[in-house]
Amino acid sequence: VGPRLVERSESLLNVCKLLILGAFIVAGLASPALTLERLGPADWVGPVDIVAGGMLVFLSYEGFELIANASDRIRQPRRTLPWAYYGSVATAIALYVLMVVVTVGHLPFATIARTQNYALSAAAEAFMGSPGFQLLAVGAVLAAASAINADLFGASKLPVILAQEGR
Repeated sequence: VGPRLVERSESLLNVCKLLILGAFIVAGLASPALTLERLGPADWVGPVDIVAGGMLVFLSYEGFELIANASDRIRQPRRTLPWAYYGSVATAIALYVLMVVVTVGHLPFATIARTQNYALSAAAEAFMGSPGFQLLAVGAVLAAASAINADLFGASKLPVILAQEGR
C-alpha cells in the first residue's frame, strides 16, 4: 500500500499544481494588463548575470533523475524513458518561459526583486486579485509536498534494490 499510495498521491499533486500553473499562465496571458515591453533587448542583462541566472535555474531541474526511480515498472524502457526525460524537460522549459512572460509582463523588475520569494503569487495578485495570490501560494505548497513525496518514493525503492543486488 505504501508505494502505491505515494505514487497515486504524486499523480494527484502533479495534476493539481499543473492546473494551478495553467490557470496562472492562461489568465496572465489573457489579461489586458499584460505588457511585453520589459521583455525587450533594452532590459536584458549582461552575460555574467545570464550565467548566474542559468545556474539558479539549473537547480529547478533537479528532480528529473527521479524518473529513473520508476524505470523498473515501465514497459519498453529503452523507448519510453528517453521520451519521458525529453518530454518532461521540454514541458518544464515551456512552463518556465510562459511563467516568466506572465510575471515580467505584470510586474516591474523592482517589484519582482522585492517579492523574489513569492514573485509568482505577487504577479497572480496583480491580475487575479487576492484569490490569485492565494491560489499560487497553494500551488507552492503542493509543489513542496510533491517534491517531498517524490523523494520518499525514490528512497523507498533504494533498500529493495540494494537487497536484490546483495549489497
